[in-house]
Amino acid sequence: MKNNYQITENDKKKLRNMLAKDEIRQRENPAILKKIQDKIENAAVISQMDAPSYLVTMNSHIKVIHLSENKELSFWLAYPDEINQRKDRLSVFTDLGLEVLGRKVGDTFEIGESNETFRISGIYYQPEFNKHYKL
Repeated sequence: MKNNYQITENDKKKLRNMLAKDEIRQRENPAILKKIQDKIENAAVISQMDAPSYLVTMNSHIKVIHLSENKELSFWLAYPDEINQRKDRLSVFTDLGLEVLGRKVGDTFEIGESNETFRISGIYYQPEFNKHYKL
């Protein structure tokens, strides 16, 4: 059954390829790998050129409000291999990173057993909006 998430064909392909790598399966948490698999299989797939500017895609720079703590977070949504070099990157292989992928500006969601609440409040940069399709 499909849900309200949208993911670009390119992001789905890259994530599928990562999930197939032994190195990733050995290094990453199996529970998060299962969540990633479920999300990319159940999301509506769109072309990069059809991605609306308010959609969080891979390599987007976004602002999220942690409503439970009244704290603002700003980060680039990245693949796990890209986070080691930069502190302003958040891996899609984390609960928060996975949860924002495919969501829209204004979406509110909860994470974890303590049901911490977050809202996507803005997108500073989205590759597709800027026609950067090779990222």
